[in-house]
Amino acid sequence: MRLIGILLLQLTGSVGVFGVGVWGVVHPVSLQRFLNENFAFLPAVGPKSIVISTLIRLAGIGLILLGSIHLQNFRSEIGAFLGSH
Repeated sequence: MRLIGILLLQLTGSVGVFGVGVWGVVHPVSLQRFLNENFAFLPAVGPKSIVISTLIRLAGIGLILLGSIHLQNFRSEIGAFLGSH
């Protein structure tokens, strides 16, 4: 039961990272606005936010890759778990 909880936590984290990556690639201005309003992490959205949007898209591609690597590792862990039982 404990292993299932750990696997569900890994799955949730992987899908979350992947989802934020897709959000950053598809609609970077919305992600920038969200990060600015909730965390004051990025500057406010303005007419000169093209550079920031490009950086958010690049970071989104990286998050998609990271999420897919985690999902592949999750898949191998599930295979090892099912193969051992």
